[in-house]
Amino acid sequence: INILSIHLYMSTFYDLLLYWKRTLFTLSSSTYDINSTSFEELLLKSFKIKLFMDELPTLEHTKTYFYHLYGNANCFLCGDSLEDLSHIWLCSEVIRLTQAHLQLTIVTIQEFIINSSSYSITQHEILSLPI
Repeated sequence: INILSIHLYMSTFYDLLLYWKRTLFTLSSSTYDINSTSFEELLLKSFKIKLFMDELPTLEHTKTYFYHLYGNANCFLCGDSLEDLSHIWLCSEVIRLTQAHLQLTIVTIQEFIINSSSYSITQHEILSLPI
């Protein structure tokens, strides 16, 4: 196997994996005047690139640069695990809070349907609907 064939394979693989024209358009699109430079535009482009590269400043990521500021990089909600990008979505407290908000939303929608319906429907009938 030569280096050129590996490079061609990887190039084709990445071209299929990402739609590069759309990606570059999204990263470079701007609502600001192209003849001027703005701090807000710089921050927006920086955020887009960091989001694209999974480098958003989680506590664990920030601690690598400012280690003297953080003694404990554990999640502030559960305190059990390091706050990295995957833990933000898998934290037991985040899941619990999300489920509580979801349940409150369901109850609010059910109450709205019951209070504003022009025909008779029971709460049991609403709860028995497949979600």
